Amino acid sequence: MESYYSRFYKMMNEMIRNNLEVATMQVNVQFLQQLQPEWSKFVTIVKQTYDLDTISYHKLFDILKQYQKEVNEIRAERIAKKENPLALVGAAQQYPNPYYQAPKSQKSYAPSKQSYSTRSDATTRYKGKEIVKPITPLSDSAFEEEGELKPIINLLLGNSLIDK
Repeated sequence: MESYYSRFYKMMNEMIRNNLEVATMQVNVQFLQQLQPEWSKFVTIVKQTYDLDTISYHKLFDILKQYQKEVNEIRAERIAKKENPLALVGAAQQYPNPYYQAPKSQKSYAPSKQSYSTRSDATTRYKGKEIVKPITPLSDSAFEEEGELKPIINLLLGNSLIDK
């Protein structure tokens, strides 16, 4: 905020030196409109509270400077949400998923028989209409053979994690 005020002050001094006259209201509106989005809430408060025709932009700066701490908090929240997704990934990796259970045996990768539905048909609603789809459960032998699964995993993981 201080650097913006300093640049604006220098620009206004240049205008005065060049004999350019601008209405106080126009200067104040320009000063307030060029602030960063984090200031919008406080700019609105200032516009509603003070008469922009009579107050100077120096006084507006002094008034807005009082809200600097709150603006810094808003800016920090915005940065945390947008610009640091790796921090979220790191935080998620610190706490393992309590619902995930590692496989106990490396020989069988088949899901348990209770994990899939035994019904042959399932109904689904799409835009108010029932759609009947058959459910085909995975066979228990689909992933049982360790020799068939390792080459696929090695290919996907770059041949480094699973013994051949």
